[in-house]
Amino acid sequence: MKTFNLIISFFYIISVLSQSSSPIFVNSYDVGTNGETTPRYFAFNTDGTKMFVVGGEKDMLLEYTLSTGYDLTTLTYAGNKERYNLHISNATGDPQPRGIAFNNDGTEMFILGNAADEVNEYHLATAFDISTASHDSRIDITATVGTGPNDLKFSADGTKMFITNNTTTKIFVFTLTIGFDVITASLTSTEDFSAYVNAKFRGLVFNPDGTKMLVISKGSNKKVNEFRLSTGFDLTTASYVANYDITSYETDPHGVAFNNDGSTMYILGTTGDDVNEFTLPYAYSLVLPPTITVTAPNGGETLTGGSTTTITWTSVNISANVKIEYSKDGFSSDTNTITTSTTDDGSYIWTIPNDPSSTVTVRISDVADATVNDV
Repeated sequence: MKTFNLIISFFYIISVLSQSSSPIFVNSYDVGTNGETTPRYFAFNTDGTKMFVVGGEKDMLLEYTLSTGYDLTTLTYAGNKERYNLHISNATGDPQPRGIAFNNDGTEMFILGNAADEVNEYHLATAFDISTASHDSRIDITATVGTGPNDLKFSADGTKMFITNNTTTKIFVFTLTIGFDVITASLTSTEDFSAYVNAKFRGLVFNPDGTKMLVISKGSNKKVNEFRLSTGFDLTTASYVANYDITSYETDPHGVAFNNDGSTMYILGTTGDDVNEFTLPYAYSLVLPPTITVTAPNGGETLTGGSTTTITWTSVNISANVKIEYSKDGFSSDTNTITTSTTDDGSYIWTIPNDPSSTVTVRISDVADATVNDV
């Protein structure tokens, strides 16, 4: 009878930003007392020392300064001289401005228009100084996105543009042949998330590498919805993670943003005309990160071919199923499948193969994301 040793090693390092398993409300900060009583969308500059708020009443873009980056307790209105009129005329803007985005160096600004269904691009002579803005170009998205466009975001290199529409759960994906040049944009796909969210979309934000996406839903389902993308900025690889109900803090949410390290989330709404700040439990995420921990076998066992043993594990925030494998060389070149998919219920009865080895490693991974695993 052949026997072999099953020696298990453990490594899986996570970094938790707070002790809570869900977002923690910090405070709200008024941005509705400087001539715009229905602020809707906003954006920060790269170091968080400036915040720009799109108004919905007078169509003004307002600038706020922060003496400490991303610290809203240091927020100060920059004054009327620093604001920018987003609708001097129909030729240079839209009378219902919504989403806002910048290119990486702050010399180009993009405003989504809800009235004419358009994206307007502005050139800034001085980076992130909206008082130096001048209208550059525009594209009509009526035929591609339809009425009701609300927010827009870009991939890190500006070659993809994502637009939400508050009449649907779809996100419209455009490809730009020249990064951050909207006149080179063309619609390449429309991704529908109605299988995960039963509400229409508004605000949208990605983490820097595009592997996490948060979307604001409106109506009776006022929530922030999180998706994980196995390939950055590729919505076809998105899987639903979790949601967070924000009704207690804002009943008409619009814009959403992160600070520089993803430890803080900000949500702007028109009910309170304020920006609501939340501490996140993990970087760029509403929940603790997905983890798997093998609990048995735990190393040193000698198991006999043809017998059975129970593999056990614990998990947090993974998909419904896990994959289980074993290797005789630490998964360097030898990988053998125990099961391609089994319910994540914490245990699996394994019939030991007649495949003798002095050292065998078992690995359990998330079927939806193989990078989430433990050995």
